[in-house]
Amino acid sequence: MYREKIFNGREIELFEMLEAREARVAKQNELLNQFPEASLLSFTLNIPGPVKNSSVLKKIFDQICQDIEETNQDLHCLSKEIYHYDTGNQAFYLWQTDPAKLKKRMINYEDSADYGRLCDLDILYKDHHHIKSLSRSDLDYPMRKCFICGLDAKICSRSRAHSVSRLQVKIEELIHAKGV
Repeated sequence: MYREKIFNGREIELFEMLEAREARVAKQNELLNQFPEASLLSFTLNIPGPVKNSSVLKKIFDQICQDIEETNQDLHCLSKEIYHYDTGNQAFYLWQTDPAKLKKRMINYEDSADYGRLCDLDILYKDHHHIKSLSRSDLDYPMRKCFICGLDAKICSRSRAHSVSRLQVKIEELIHAKGV
């Protein structure tokens, strides 16, 4: 029942996802070249399968953007860009702050928010003309756990340990439990 409601958008082809990823990296580079002293938060949702956007996923994405803005309201925002594409929703925030401070806040958000499990919150910054990203391990935080089995989420993702349908069911359960 909920699969039709949540995963009812247009199915995306692999080449479209690759183009979207390339465009996202280009946008990240553009923003950090424009604001080289800033910390960039690049936000997408982790949505398995060929449907990357729907009205429900857009609603959740927009709520998370609002939460992110409230969490960081004490920081000076230099730029904010939000996009809703069939290949997925994306947001780019540039804040005038230390990247480690921002990453710690976003880790706390991922670990505590209702939809934190669905978030991909990357922190990027410019260091001597090179763009770098901060990981959890860079700040001595534990890796994210898979919400199916509890093991390291990156290992499960790379090895495709869980089927797309099983991951979608888990996402449906999470969203349904939050009343959407």
